[in-house]
Amino acid sequence: MYFSGLGVLQNFNSARLWANEAAKNGNADGYALLADINLLSYFSQELADARKYATKAVEMGSTRGKSVWQSH
Repeated sequence: MYFSGLGVLQNFNSARLWANEAAKNGNADGYALLADINLLSYFSQELADARKYATKAVEMGSTRGKSVWQSH
């Protein structure tokens, strides 16, 4: 919701916060969203983290994670 700005103002910091909470609670799409957010970064460490999160999402069965993983 915060990532896309659907129904709320777009806010990547809030999106990262909630995606991180979802991932900590075992939500595969939370990892996929963290990957998406990190792909927007100019920093190489965050790009490496994006790959790690996308891989974790795929391992957990996330369709969104698979899409993110294949596109980058």
